[in-house]
Amino acid sequence: LERRHGNMDDAEALLQDAIANGKNSSESSFYAVKLARQLVKVQKSIGKAKKVLLEAVEKDE
Repeated sequence: LERRHGNMDDAEALLQDAIANGKNSSESSFYAVKLARQLVKVQKSIGKAKKVLLEAVEKDE
């Protein structure tokens, strides 16, 4: 909902929180993909999206 209201910083913070507090690595990875997609599609920030995905991969290992 934050994204739909134009609150990109709040939307990003909520997804970062969901990644950090995921019940398992699968759930954290799910939210990492959601955040990366938002960063690329909505915020046009490919670098930040890449960083999010690389951190998720490192966490999964």
